[in-house]
Amino acid sequence: MLFLVYVNLRVYTGMTFRYAHVQGDGVEYLGFENFDQMAAHGGLWGLTRPFLLPLIGTWLQKDAEAFAWLQTFVSVISWGWLAHVASSQLKTPLWRLSAFGLVLLFSAQERIVIWDWSILSESFTLSLMAVLLACWMLLTEKPTWPRLLLMLGISALWAFTRDLHAWILLLTGLLSLFGAFFASHKKIYIAAFAGLLLVFLASNHSVNAAGLPRWTIPYMHVLLFDVWPDPEARSFFESHGLTVPAHLLDLRTPTTEDFYGYTFAPEFSDFRTWLFTKGQDTLARYLLHSAPESLLLPINPSNGYPLEPQVRSGRFWDYQPVLPEFTNNIFTGSLRNPWSLLFIAGLFAFSANTWIRTKSPIWTAPLAGVLLSYAYAFLSWHGDAFERTRHVLPADIHLRASLVLLLLFAGDKLVQRLKTPLNQ
Repeated sequence: MLFLVYVNLRVYTGMTFRYAHVQGDGVEYLGFENFDQMAAHGGLWGLTRPFLLPLIGTWLQKDAEAFAWLQTFVSVISWGWLAHVASSQLKTPLWRLSAFGLVLLFSAQERIVIWDWSILSESFTLSLMAVLLACWMLLTEKPTWPRLLLMLGISALWAFTRDLHAWILLLTGLLSLFGAFFASHKKIYIAAFAGLLLVFLASNHSVNAAGLPRWTIPYMHVLLFDVWPDPEARSFFESHGLTVPAHLLDLRTPTTEDFYGYTFAPEFSDFRTWLFTKGQDTLARYLLHSAPESLLLPINPSNGYPLEPQVRSGRFWDYQPVLPEFTNNIFTGSLRNPWSLLFIAGLFAFSANTWIRTKSPIWTAPLAGVLLSYAYAFLSWHGDAFERTRHVLPADIHLRASLVLLLLFAGDKLVQRLKTPLNQ
């Protein structure tokens, strides 16, 4: 019954939008008129975007409204399944029902539902992220080969939603490999690492298979908006051979066509050679050189995400909030004030201590989720300097979802402790 209420709420929310928003990158995500056109533009491996969304858009014949309703359907199923899996881990019946409702309420917040009606990568990113959290909770609860294959399948879909995800999955695989040393089902966790490594390699092959490798566009954003205006950063990059063509410096919002024109022009051959041979290595060296600043920059209070919500409903001028404002505030309040940080630290310490003492697997996925949310924020922040608040949004949602799960598990543990003396 509670899930049906949630479904009706999400459908009604979708009906408040007058149309699906196709802006900027959305034109590419919407795909092609038919699969022949898609093949002519590089097929699955050679597109200017990861192939999952363009593939779906082409299957839907570029119908933006159908795409939006599909995103809504996937979101409802994904968050509903996470709510079911999370609540099934709890021991107290009433707390289990409350947990189910709380996860659904979390997923109905404005910062999640508005993306269902925007043809960008956010909706599928958040939905598949929820499914992955559920997959890892199931896998750590009972490591079996079918559950491992399910997790790897969802991981592959997530990797081909946004290129950054392959790196998060690689880090997840390394955590799995580390956990194999302490787990009883070592083969499954080692296989999880191997599978995620293959997903990572496949994603990176796709990134470099396009006529203009996809990493070059966000990299150029970093050069134009971060490196060149900063004298120290510019000096470091120039000492490693960078010379930015003057024409590129005049572009404040460069497009794919701009990069094709400038990076492949004969007169920019020196710049092109540097970009493909030293570009990524120089950025990595600079991030190491500027540490700890580069480590702290993604969570600097002046930068917004993560920890500091910035609801992006301004891009959806036809959106009318369905839930009361206080329900959004429950999950979107600032986490940077001292009391919030103290609460998070205490919750994380309690959860980690309980996980170590009891060896209960239910804590594994949300604890890892808290750590990986920072990795997501770091890679998003330093990987692209354009529309950062949108790109880092999933890191914030991932962090808060993981904290909600830890809070539910901690509450269930405390309720059990309070009930124990009464039953003796």
